This record gives sequence, structure tokens and C-alpha cells, in this order.
Amino acid sequence: MPGISKTALNLFSVNDSCTDRKDVDLAPANAGLSGYWEIQVDPPELYWSNEMRQIYGLSRDIDISLDTAISACHPDDQNKARDHFSRAIDNGENFQIDLRVPDLNGKVRHIRSTGFARKSPDGHATHVSGFCQDISAEIETRETLVRSEAIFASFVEQSPSAILIKAPDGRYQMANSKWHEWFNPDNLAIEGMTVADFVKSDMADLISHQDLQVADKKDDVESRHILPISNGQNLNILTQKFPILDDSKNVIGIGSINTDISELTKAEAIQDRLFEALDAISDGYVFYDSERRFLHCNRRYREFYQRIDDVLVPGNSLDSITRTSAERIRNAIGIEDIDAWVEQRLTEFEDGAEGQTRTLLDGRILLCSDSRSADGGYVGTRTDITDLKRAEAVLQESEQRFQMLFDTAVVSIWDEDFSFVIAELELLRANGVVDIDQYLRGNLEEAFRLAGLVKINAVNDATLPLYGVASKSEFIDRLNEIMNEETIFVFIGVLNAIWHKEEEYKTEATHLTFDGREITIAMSFPIPETPSEWQHVPVCIFDITDQKKAEDDLREYQITLALKVEERTRDLRASEEKLRDLIDGSLQGIVVQTGLKIMFVNDTLAEMFGYTHDELMNIGNIQDLCAPGEVERLDRYQRLRRDGGEVPDYYEFEGQKKDGSRVWVLNRVRKVNWDGQNSVQSTIVDITERKEAEEALAKSERMYRSIL
Repeated sequence: MPGISKTALNLFSVNDSCTDRKDVDLAPANAGLSGYWEIQVDPPELYWSNEMRQIYGLSRDIDISLDTAISACHPDDQNKARDHFSRAIDNGENFQIDLRVPDLNGKVRHIRSTGFARKSPDGHATHVSGFCQDISAEIETRETLVRSEAIFASFVEQSPSAILIKAPDGRYQMANSKWHEWFNPDNLAIEGMTVADFVKSDMADLISHQDLQVADKKDDVESRHILPISNGQNLNILTQKFPILDDSKNVIGIGSINTDISELTKAEAIQDRLFEALDAISDGYVFYDSERRFLHCNRRYREFYQRIDDVLVPGNSLDSITRTSAERIRNAIGIEDIDAWVEQRLTEFEDGAEGQTRTLLDGRILLCSDSRSADGGYVGTRTDITDLKRAEAVLQESEQRFQMLFDTAVVSIWDEDFSFVIAELELLRANGVVDIDQYLRGNLEEAFRLAGLVKINAVNDATLPLYGVASKSEFIDRLNEIMNEETIFVFIGVLNAIWHKEEEYKTEATHLTFDGREITIAMSFPIPETPSEWQHVPVCIFDITDQKKAEDDLREYQITLALKVEERTRDLRASEEKLRDLIDGSLQGIVVQTGLKIMFVNDTLAEMFGYTHDELMNIGNIQDLCAPGEVERLDRYQRLRRDGGEVPDYYEFEGQKKDGSRVWVLNRVRKVNWDGQNSVQSTIVDITERKEAEEALAKSERMYRSIL
């Protein structure tokens, strides 16, 4: 070999003579592994540690020599390796050399060999020893870093955004081509310049303030500006600034990315106008992307689905929104298997529901349509057809549709004190609450607290068997036991009616009794106008369980009269004025007559026939309230009742108001003792609307038969 001494050449063929060392198993080289080697010049001897075989990938059955090791290197590195070892052996030179060692599959390992020569007194090398280390990971990291830096530099330079880097004091350091194109077309050297060299003073002050915020507080800052660029255009620019930190988290620069969002701004303006138009539409609209992620809905849709308004957020999946809805209404509509319910809803949505109707918890009926858009997304529409459905019911359903339960059938009367609740509502209004319904539905704990402020002054006797309790005190003390999620939503409806100053409140609900029964009730009460009236609010509760099960028999409901409180509690005569307040607040007219003479009437009956209370008491003859055609029949009933004959307890008759107009009423009659005289008590309910509806239905049926 040219340039290699005979001494060195002899050493290249010397095998590892240290037979007392253990060979290693054949295995791939370990990253970062280090091995030790030593060459004795005279007599020639070579030593390799076990790790050396692993580094070079040489098996145990191969005799190790310096030439063998060099031959394992990449062909382009072999002469370099021989040269360094020869100079160490011949001249005693130390060395460090990086070599490549390919395996059988062509994968290259990088190794670093470091040699130290020990010399004799005469200056000749006696030993050469050193370490060999696998530096593949280091080389790969270095190469990756170089590639990454090149890619990053290319990314910055070719970015469509104008990128600028400043010193912490705001002086410019470097910028990419786009920045120069926009703001420095003459390609001036910008190092050391400031924003004041490129923009007007007011904009320069704003940008400098943002730079200071980034540098001092290490905050990211994002802003939008309209900036002039070199070609005379004004661009809508989104500027994103961020601190550049060293390893010690010190700010060493300020990065600024400026992106032209002019087209985006135009698109946003168009989108805003589109959304405003959608909000003005009476139908509800909702949009999802092709991955069923929520995009947008209009105001009407949110009004339909107030319970899930907080999760109608861009990016939320239809699956999660549907599941949230199921969890929040499961008790209200009786969902037993949430997973099955959600799966059914998602299937209907995916299949494209067309013309389906769904009923909201507040009773509104929606026509639903879900379809795919041209871009693969989803569009849903919701149309309120409640009025249409009601109109259809008037023409198609029998008299079962006339449920007079809200206007009649009082079984139980509660005297309630709302004064503390009214004070709390006024405080909420003063604190900025606008929509009490939405506020309380989102804060059920607050709703339960307000419910606890309502005081039950008294209940009538009919309340006790209805709710399965033995005494009035027990009912009042245990009332919280029958409060559940549904009853709290009914209470929220009560407060909503009070909040909006409605004249009266009516609703239906399901109650649990103290003895474990579930009953359906109708509740109604007038909403007072003066503060003092809030201390005694007559709340009428009547049982409509049977009517709900058999709506074809509208007359099976029971009318519990407020007068029953007086009849069954004679020992409380001292509270007659209080009882009179409760009866006058009832929604049914009450009259007591001895013969044809009126002995007692409540204000409701007087208002029903257009009289004042005093006028009606002085009318003289009860038959003056009857239409002329009804006098004979009602007179016959009166004589039969007096003589012990059979007379219906419930009957309808046409009445005549003070002004001569007619009113249809339902009358429940029973015998009572009034001041020691045999008298008759009548409970009268205005059914004019029902009679008019029946007449409309009969007229429609006659027209239909005439057509046939």
C-alpha cells in the first residue's frame, strides 16, 4: 500500500490476541455505544473491547484485525482511516476521525474514532489506543436540523404573509420578500430602522405600543388594520405578533406575521348580511359540515331549542349536541335508553328527515326537514306549525278536543304568599336579568331557592285526599317532598308569567302525592296587580287524571267549589272575610238562592253577566239571568227540586247579560243550608267558546254532508 510503512502494514493484519475477553452476541449496533481499542506496536498485538464488535456489526466468528475493521467502513472512508492509523503508528500522531460503516442492508452508521499515541524515549510510538463511539444519532440530528432550517427559511421566504422580525426595542432586523414587496419596494437595508420609517405617526404609535406589550409582558397580540402598501392599495391586514424567547425565556426578538385578509373581510361582511337575513326569517335554520360539526344556526332555531343553546357552538359535533339534548330532557319526556334515542335521532338526521313533526316541551309543534347541501354538509329547517295544527284539530276532532279543564273543575284551593318571591324578582330585574325563563332554566338551584320562599298560608279540605295527607299542617310541612324537576319547571313558568305581568296563569302538570300516586293536575290563578294582594293568592288545583284517560267524557270531571271551604270549616267562621277573598278570586261564578231570591253571589259571576256585585244582589229574581227561551225549563227544574223530583245536577243553559248579549254556561247545582233555610247553590262556568266551537264543527259537518 503506497505511503504506509512496513511496520504499520504488519499491524493491519494482526488479529485480536486477547482470548480471555468474551465475544459479544451478533446484534445491531446500539446508538451512542462506545468501545475501547489498543494497538501494541512491538511485538504487534491488537485488543478490541466487546463493544467494538457491536459498533462495527462484526459477528463472533470473524477474526478481528485492523484491516478487517477498516474494510467494514464505507469504501470512500477506507483510505482516510488507513492514513490516520499509519501516521499514528509511524509518527506518533493523535487523531480523531469520523467514519461511515454500512450494514448488509445498506444502512449507514456513523462512528467517531479517537486515537492517542504513546511514545518511547526515542520518539517512536509503542502503543496506539483510543475510543470508538457510534455517533449516528448525533449526525442524524445535525442533518435533520440543517434540513429543518432550510425548510423553515424557505417557508418564511415563500410565505404569502409579510413576515418581520424586530429586536425587543422595536428596531427591524430582517423581513421576507412579501414584506419588502408591500412596504419596502426599493429594497432599502432595514436593519436598525423602526416602524416610524414606514407608516404614519398615529399608526406607528399603535404598532409600537403593541411591540412594547409583546416585549414586556411576553403576550401574543393579534389585531386588524387597514394599511397602505407600495402599489397604492389599502389592504385589510391581520397582524399576529409574538415574543421570540431564548432558552432562559428571555425576549430576544419580536415576530410579526402580516396576512392579507381583504377577501376574508369581504366574505365576513357577506356572511354577516346572510346571517342577519336568516335571523329575520320566522323559520329556524341550522347548518352542519360534512363531518357533522355544527357551523351556524339562526336566532329562531336557538329560540326553539333554548335548553341546548349553550352547546350550539361551532365545532361541536351533532352527536354530542344530540346527546346533551337527550340528557337534559330525559325526565321530561321519559327517555329510558339515551344511547338508543340518540342513535335514532342521528339516523333520522343522516337519512334526511322530510316533513316530520316534533312537539317541543312547551307544546309547540315543529315541521322538521333535514337534507344534504351541495358541499356534503347538512341543512336543517324547523317551522312552527302549532297554529296550523290547532286549526286542523278544530275541523277534524270531536268534542273531546274541547278540554275545559283549565276554565273549570277546581278541586283544591291553596292560599299562597308570593310577597317574598316578588321582592326577589324585582332584585333580579334591577341586577340586569332580562329573560327570567332563560335565566332560571340555566340556574335551577336559584329556581329551587325561589320556590322555597313561597309560603302556603292555608289549603282547603279537598287538598288532603287529593294528595294523600291526613292534615293541612302535614301537607304544608311536607310540600318540598313532592317537588321534582317537572314541578320546578312549572314554577319557572309561573314566575315567567308574573315577570311579564300577565293577567292569569294556567298550566298542566304531573304531581306525585304523598301516598305514592301520580296524578295529572290543571293549575290556574289570577296574577295580582297590587303588592298587598301577593300575600293571599288563590291557586286552584283540580284533578284531571280521569279526563286525561277518557277525553270522550268531558262531563266526568268534578268541580270543587271555593264555597266548600266555608261548608266544611264552619268552625273558622271568624275568617269569613279571608274566605270571601278566596271565593271572589275563583275563576267560577257562585250563587246561592232561596226560592228565586239571590242570597249570595261572588264577583266572578257578576263580571260574567256584566253586573256589579251590588246590582246582581239587588236584581230580585235569579231568572233575570236566563235567556227568555230558558225560563220555562229552569222554572220546571226549580219546582221539581222543591218537590223532591229528579233533576240533573249538571246542565247547560243560555244566559242573558245585563247588556242583552247571550252567554252559554255550565251549571252545577246542589242543595245547601243557608242561614237555616233550604237553599240552592249553583256553580257556573262560562262555556261560550266551547259552544261556538261545537257550532263551528257542526256547521262544517253539515257542509261536508251537503257536498257528499
